[in-house]
Amino acid sequence: MHQIIFQYLYFFIGISILLGIILLFKILKKNSILLQEISYKILIFEQENQKIIENLDIILTQNNKNYESLMIIDQAHKYISDIIHHSNQHNDNKLENIRKAIDYKLDHIQNDTNNKIEIMRQVIDEKLETIRLTVDEKLQTTLEKRLKDSFDLVSRRLEIVHRGLGEMQSLANNVGDLKNILTNVKTRGIWGEVQLESILSQILLPVQYEKNFAINPKSTERVEFAIKLPGGENGMNIFLPIDAKFPMSDYERLINNHIEENNNQQININNNINKENFIESENIINHSKIYINDKIDKKNVKYIKNLENFIKKSAKSISEKYIIPPYSTDFAIMFIPVESVYSEALQIPGIIDEIQREYRVVIAGPTTLSAILNSLRMGFRTLAIAEKSSKIWEILEIIKKDFNNFSVLLSKTKLKLDQASEAISLAEKRSIAIESRLTKFSRHETRKISNTEDK
Repeated sequence: MHQIIFQYLYFFIGISILLGIILLFKILKKNSILLQEISYKILIFEQENQKIIENLDIILTQNNKNYESLMIIDQAHKYISDIIHHSNQHNDNKLENIRKAIDYKLDHIQNDTNNKIEIMRQVIDEKLETIRLTVDEKLQTTLEKRLKDSFDLVSRRLEIVHRGLGEMQSLANNVGDLKNILTNVKTRGIWGEVQLESILSQILLPVQYEKNFAINPKSTERVEFAIKLPGGENGMNIFLPIDAKFPMSDYERLINNHIEENNNQQININNNINKENFIESENIINHSKIYINDKIDKKNVKYIKNLENFIKKSAKSISEKYIIPPYSTDFAIMFIPVESVYSEALQIPGIIDEIQREYRVVIAGPTTLSAILNSLRMGFRTLAIAEKSSKIWEILEIIKKDFNNFSVLLSKTKLKLDQASEAISLAEKRSIAIESRLTKFSRHETRKISNTEDK
């Protein structure tokens, strides 16, 4: 292959030289003056061609060497390929042996693992069975305990319910007895009087009110209770009359009418009404409701009027019988013993003001009466404090006078004591003088006696 390349190179070089010669001849024909220069250039060209040829020889030699090297490399490649081929076969054999060994090991490991898993499964099954038996036992025990506790609780609750039913039965009997009491006008009045006395006894002292008291000495009319108030003539008390009234019949009829009204407001439309007649039926029911409500409203007005008349009549009776100044205050209290009845009375428009204005009677329920009595009690305390203060002042005046007398007596006593002190001082001086004289006399007599004995 390299020889063919060099042959082509020589061929092209020869053609180049030939073309150069032909070109030179043509140039010589045209211009002979330049012949020498051309000859020189041809010489230079030949020299360069010679160098090129030498270089080509060198290149050819090098190519031959390269060719030999390539042959050596090709042989080495074949040798290496053979070695690689043999190595691949050897490696394939080793890989096959390794694969077989791995498969054997994996089978052995899998069998061993399966055996261990089976053993663990059996152990876990035994543990689970033990746990299940333990849980069942504890669950059974807990369930029995819970059931026992539940039955005990239910039994206690049933016993409580049974006792409650007994108490309810007793309460129902008591309510029946109370109803029987309240249906009788006389017993109803006694019950109101008992409740009024209970409130009075809780707030006031027994000496501060009278029971079944004749306010007017000239009359036989007796008020249920009269509270003593100071401020009468000649230091006498005046009395605040309180009388209990219980309009049970009128109130009961009014409440029953309210219940009937509430029941009529809950009328349900019949489910068997056809859809076609629904509007017409609804209109009929609405008209019926309006008629029933109008009828109930008329009854309400009637019963409220009866309650109003009862209250006015009772207030008039209290005013005429018990408001007798100067024996009593210029107003009285009408006590209604039930808060609901009192509340219903308050809802009557203008009745409170009218009764106070025309009959000078104040309507009071249990709560209102308690507030009034507490106010009176505070007034009694203030008055008692004022009375005791005046007595204390009188006592202090007496003490002041006694203290002044005591001061005069102390002054006189001090004067007497001063005089006595002076007398004592004078007596003390005289005593000293006498003692001095006695001492001198004693010495003189002693000398005399001594002189006499000497003689």
